[in-house]
Amino acid sequence: MMYHQTLKFLVVLLFFLNPICQAQDIKGAGSSKMLAQGMADQTRPGGQPDFLWEFHEGAEAYQDSPVCAGLVDQVFGEKIACLRALVDDRYNEKEQAVPGDPTVRMVMLKPDIYKAVKSIGKHYKKEIKNASTKPDLIAEYEYVLRVALAVLYTEPSDTFEEALRASRKNTLHQIAVFKKAKLL
Repeated sequence: MMYHQTLKFLVVLLFFLNPICQAQDIKGAGSSKMLAQGMADQTRPGGQPDFLWEFHEGAEAYQDSPVCAGLVDQVFGEKIACLRALVDDRYNEKEQAVPGDPTVRMVMLKPDIYKAVKSIGKHYKKEIKNASTKPDLIAEYEYVLRVALAVLYTEPSDTFEEALRASRKNTLHQIAVFKKAKLL
């Protein structure tokens, strides 16, 4: 008898917690599929962007990181060079294959996000050579890198990764996915 009451309680609890767990994404998985189909530039009537995801950005001083020591990028500048180095460092972890064995293998965390950031970086490098609005492109690329760093340790990022995976052949759609993420 007690078993049935506990089971009923758990079923009811799961029923009510499921929407709360999915609330990490503001609109859920259905919107990410719509986004991947190219409907990324929708805005609210007031002209404000319609964000699909919210990620908490760490309050760390990127420039003070030892990874950033002495980095300078001729195209994007020192801040972007630092952010790119941090993305490379944090998305690629070194681990020993066997404890005690000196061989180390690289493990890529959240490969969909990392590959998208690399693709977007190549895109911006091409665009900045031909663009007259260089500061705007640098600001967009910086935002992409900041979102990538913020989402790395955010656990329920499945729909964000799915949206990037679905638009992996179109860099502009991937940029739109990053623009739909709001940093808190």
